[in-house]
Amino acid sequence: MKTTEQITQWLKGQRLYDKFVANYNRGVQHKMSVSVYLKRTSPANLFTCAFVWHDTREGNRYWFNINNNFLKWLNNEKDNVQ
Repeated sequence: MKTTEQITQWLKGQRLYDKFVANYNRGVQHKMSVSVYLKRTSPANLFTCAFVWHDTREGNRYWFNINNNFLKWLNNEKDNVQ
């Protein structure tokens, strides 16, 4: 299982953290901050539950591809913490 810190580092390493945060915070009043969201949300749902993809500047296809890459990384057991 990946830690919140590993997920944050993945987002930053892919240069996605700022886009993710901007879209998460855009136009919606969330009851939790991004850091709390990352801790409480199932990693497999990280992108699908954060915001509506087609309402972003990047668009649906962009986030669909990011989500697929993230899930591949997420399921790579060599980086998992026991």
